[in-house]
Amino acid sequence: MNKTIKSLTAVLLFCGVAMTSCKQEQPKMLAAVYNTMTISTDSRVLENSYSSTIRGCQDIAIYPQVGGTLQRLFVTEGQRVKKGQTLPGCASGSTPSFPAGPKNAKNSA
Repeated sequence: MNKTIKSLTAVLLFCGVAMTSCKQEQPKMLAAVYNTMTISTDSRVLENSYSSTIRGCQDIAIYPQVGGTLQRLFVTEGQRVKKGQTLPGCASGSTPSFPAGPKNAKNSA
Protein backbone atom coordinates (compact mmCIF):
# COMPACT_ATOMS: atom_id res chain seq x y z
CA MET A 1 0.00 0.00 0.00
CA ASN A 2 2.93 2.26 0.77
CA LYS A 3 4.20 1.68 -2.76
CA THR A 4 0.84 2.67 -4.25
CA ILE A 5 0.73 5.94 -2.29
CA LYS A 6 4.25 6.81 -3.44
CA SER A 7 3.36 6.09 -7.07
CA LEU A 8 0.16 8.14 -6.85
CA THR A 9 2.01 11.03 -5.19
CA ALA A 10 4.65 10.97 -7.93
CA VAL A 11 2.04 11.05 -10.68
CA LEU A 12 0.13 13.93 -9.07
CA LEU A 13 3.36 15.88 -8.52
CA PHE A 14 4.37 15.36 -12.14
CA CYS A 15 0.95 16.52 -13.43
CA GLY A 16 1.00 19.57 -11.16
CA VAL A 17 4.50 20.58 -12.34
CA ALA A 18 3.54 20.02 -15.98
CA MET A 19 0.43 22.20 -15.67
CA THR A 20 2.09 25.10 -13.88
CA SER A 21 5.41 25.14 -15.75
CA CYS A 22 3.90 26.34 -19.05
CA LYS A 23 2.75 29.90 -18.47
CA GLN A 24 2.41 30.61 -22.20
CA GLU A 25 -1.08 31.09 -23.49
CA GLN A 26 -2.27 28.68 -26.06
CA PRO A 27 -2.77 30.33 -29.47
CA LYS A 28 -6.43 30.92 -30.15
CA MET A 29 -7.95 29.13 -33.07
CA LEU A 30 -9.12 31.56 -35.71
CA ALA A 31 -12.52 31.01 -37.18
CA ALA A 32 -12.04 29.77 -40.74
CA VAL A 33 -14.03 31.35 -43.55
CA TYR A 34 -15.14 28.94 -46.28
CA ASN A 35 -16.80 29.70 -49.58
CA THR A 36 -20.22 28.10 -49.69
CA MET A 37 -22.85 27.57 -52.33
CA THR A 38 -26.56 26.97 -52.12
CA ILE A 39 -27.79 23.63 -53.40
CA SER A 40 -31.32 23.10 -54.63
CA THR A 41 -33.16 20.02 -55.85
CA ASP A 42 -33.94 19.71 -59.55
CA SER A 43 -34.97 16.92 -61.89
CA ARG A 44 -32.69 16.00 -64.79
CA VAL A 45 -32.91 13.54 -67.64
CA LEU A 46 -29.60 12.00 -68.61
CA GLU A 47 -29.30 10.57 -72.10
CA ASN A 48 -26.62 8.10 -73.10
CA SER A 49 -26.12 7.05 -76.69
CA TYR A 50 -24.04 4.11 -77.78
CA SER A 51 -23.08 3.18 -81.31
CA SER A 52 -23.95 -0.33 -82.36
CA THR A 53 -24.55 -2.53 -85.38
CA ILE A 54 -27.52 -4.84 -85.69
CA ARG A 55 -27.12 -7.91 -87.87
CA GLY A 56 -29.84 -10.33 -88.74
CA CYS A 57 -29.60 -14.07 -88.22
CA GLN A 58 -30.36 -14.66 -91.91
CA ASP A 59 -29.74 -12.46 -94.96
CA ILE A 60 -32.48 -12.54 -97.57
CA ALA A 61 -32.01 -11.29 -101.13
CA ILE A 62 -34.91 -9.23 -102.45
CA TYR A 63 -35.31 -8.91 -106.22
CA PRO A 64 -37.89 -6.81 -108.08
CA GLN A 65 -40.59 -8.51 -110.13
CA VAL A 66 -40.69 -5.54 -112.48
CA GLY A 67 -38.17 -5.12 -115.29
CA GLY A 68 -36.63 -1.73 -115.97
CA THR A 69 -33.90 0.65 -114.95
CA LEU A 70 -34.08 2.75 -111.83
CA GLN A 71 -33.72 6.40 -112.71
CA ARG A 72 -33.88 7.83 -109.22
CA LEU A 73 -34.24 6.72 -105.60
CA PHE A 74 -36.29 8.97 -103.35
CA VAL A 75 -34.81 7.64 -100.11
CA THR A 76 -31.30 7.02 -98.81
CA GLU A 77 -29.98 3.99 -96.97
CA GLY A 78 -31.11 3.89 -93.35
CA GLN A 79 -33.80 6.55 -93.85
CA ARG A 80 -37.22 5.93 -92.30
CA VAL A 81 -40.06 5.50 -94.78
CA LYS A 82 -43.80 5.76 -94.37
CA LYS A 83 -46.56 3.64 -95.79
CA GLY A 84 -47.37 4.69 -99.35
CA GLN A 85 -44.15 6.68 -99.83
CA THR A 86 -42.60 6.51 -103.32
CA LEU A 87 -39.24 4.75 -103.11
CA PRO A 88 -37.78 4.25 -106.65
CA GLY A 89 -38.47 6.15 -109.86
CA CYS A 90 -38.26 4.09 -113.09
CA ALA A 91 -36.69 5.44 -116.26
CA SER A 92 -39.18 6.87 -118.72
CA GLY A 93 -38.44 4.24 -121.41
CA SER A 94 -38.85 1.18 -119.22
CA THR A 95 -42.21 -0.43 -118.62
CA PRO A 96 -43.04 -3.13 -116.13
CA SER A 97 -43.68 -6.66 -117.42
CA PHE A 98 -46.96 -6.71 -115.52
CA PRO A 99 -49.06 -3.93 -113.96
CA ALA A 100 -47.71 -3.25 -110.47
CA GLY A 101 -50.01 -2.36 -107.67
CA PRO A 102 -51.15 -3.37 -104.21
CA LYS A 103 -53.69 -5.87 -105.62
CA ASN A 104 -51.07 -7.75 -107.67
CA ALA A 105 -48.56 -7.64 -104.82
CA LYS A 106 -51.06 -9.42 -102.55
CA ASN A 107 -51.80 -12.07 -105.19
CA SER A 108 -48.13 -12.82 -105.89
CA ALA A 109 -47.27 -13.23 -102.23
